[in-house]
Amino acid sequence: MGTLRIEPEISAVSVVLIGEFNPAMLTPAWLAYHDIFNKQEAEEADLQVASRAVTQFSTDWLVLQAASDRFAAETTRSPHIRLRDLVLRIFQEKLVHAPFRAMGLNRSVHFLTPTPEHRDALGRRLAPLDPWMEGSDIVNFSAEPSGMTSLEMRQGNLEGRPPADQINVRIEPSNRVGGGHLGILVTINDHYTPTGPSGGFGPREDLPGPLASGFERSTAQADKIVDYVMDLAKSR
Repeated sequence: MGTLRIEPEISAVSVVLIGEFNPAMLTPAWLAYHDIFNKQEAEEADLQVASRAVTQFSTDWLVLQAASDRFAAETTRSPHIRLRDLVLRIFQEKLVHAPFRAMGLNRSVHFLTPTPEHRDALGRRLAPLDPWMEGSDIVNFSAEPSGMTSLEMRQGNLEGRPPADQINVRIEPSNRVGGGHLGILVTINDHYTPTGPSGGFGPREDLPGPLASGFERSTAQADKIVDYVMDLAKSR
């Protein structure tokens, strides 16, 4: 991944699978038994819950959550590529019959604007007030602290991919950095849909393509989007 023009305060990458899972299996001990974790990683993992309904644990680089219909693995630590490798080892090598209905490769970045005015100006550029002025007798968004609170854009018709695949970009104020005045959160969801003959992802056939070869491409494209928003945020 390239260098972003503003150093992120928080930077995360996640892989989310929608399908059918057995959360009780996906524990640090199970990962160690199958040599996906080493013994020390498993012993040092913080296991919050492990049951038939949900499993959640964290390590120094990973947060893993599993429910019966959703699996999510996230990291805020580089190198991000080991997240891809972890998910592939779990589902391509071990849980090879787990069915998937969708997959998301996700990127989220919290960063700081130079001043509150820069953050407000970004909102004005992305969601101009001019179309609302004619209806100012109904609602007036020009008075502080009015303005954009969340914007979501969708890119479809992705070259070489199924028609239902899409990239979703959401931009909103960050509630984690900047004290409510300077922070911006950009979230990118690269959504993959099934291509297998069964109407779902088959781990041995469909998962390696989008995840193995698409992970780095997806995260690189996400960083280009984040960097573009950062460029907009530096001007007033």
